[in-house]
Amino acid sequence: MHLKKTIAITAATLALSTSIASAREITYAHFLPAAGSIRDATVAYFDRVSEATGGELTFETFWAGAMGGPVEMLDTIGSQTVDAGGIVDAYLRSSIPTASMFSDFGRLVSSNADMLAYSAAVTEQQLLKCPECSADYADNNVKLLATTATAPYYLMCKPEVTSTADLAGKKVRAVGNVANLMQQMGAVPVSVTTAEMYEAMQRGQADCSTGSAAWLDEYKLGEFVKSMINEPINDYISSGNILFNLDVWNDFSEAQRAAFIDELPAFVAQINFEGLSDADQAIEAAKANGLKIYEPDEKFKAEITEFRSATFAAAITTAEGTGVKVAERVTTDFEALVEKWSAIVADIGMDQAAYEEALRTEIYSKLPK
Repeated sequence: MHLKKTIAITAATLALSTSIASAREITYAHFLPAAGSIRDATVAYFDRVSEATGGELTFETFWAGAMGGPVEMLDTIGSQTVDAGGIVDAYLRSSIPTASMFSDFGRLVSSNADMLAYSAAVTEQQLLKCPECSADYADNNVKLLATTATAPYYLMCKPEVTSTADLAGKKVRAVGNVANLMQQMGAVPVSVTTAEMYEAMQRGQADCSTGSAAWLDEYKLGEFVKSMINEPINDYISSGNILFNLDVWNDFSEAQRAAFIDELPAFVAQINFEGLSDADQAIEAAKANGLKIYEPDEKFKAEITEFRSATFAAAITTAEGTGVKVAERVTTDFEALVEKWSAIVADIGMDQAAYEEALRTEIYSKLPK
């Protein structure tokens, strides 16, 4: 009996040792800080995948630009400097011209419910209904698996900016079409990345920034931001937070790819809902540090309304300028998906579990493994 027990224990130990020895470590990098909803959701996602694969896959993550900034990340993944990572498509128009169109559509977001609907619409279109988008990524040797959104963007300033008139001459960190909007309002746009934003505001290179209120905490802008205009002006709805090197993805077994895909609805839902929650909490904390929130004046609201009305026409012009030949079709398809997802979100309300299930049913259950 003792001999049999010893043999059984030895066999089990050898099996465990073999499993550990054969585990494959996957590296992931993002230029975002090692804090906040995206980092938390990503680590939790990889933990679930590791468990689902019985420890066959383990993960090491790198944050805060350790493997490159927003401009470099696509190549960092495509060259397999890391196995996977996250990108911001707005910085990569020449590399992914069709896929980057979605970064222009976020200016239509005017509420938290909009944010959830637009985010899901981007995910469905990119993964299932935009072959040109998939080709963009494949041309860079990457595979897109998940896009998410930030909480809606606001104007946040160090000095007291209470009206459109107060914006005159203020240096505002903004990119893309939002930079054009700020210029129309009399401000001076300053083009710096999110990674450079804190230092730019700290040193006076920027008086204000447009961005998610969650950045008051995540990027520590709450240390000096003292005023915010209570009107969403934009949203970033197409953050590519899970992309794999295409060779790495193809090398996974079907069961491993299934594990990654099965856990994605929870990943997307967690980031989107926690992003909204983080923004609310960051605002409350900043209020305690002196932040004041002002309602928009009529001119500010009129400028935003005009800005939104030109969204699709501007996106098509920009995309066609980079050689995209299907810009009108992409826009039309997106409008239809926004209508679909707006109805879904109106039906389920701000229910994270129901949103996750809708993502699974409408998108990820249909994604080839």
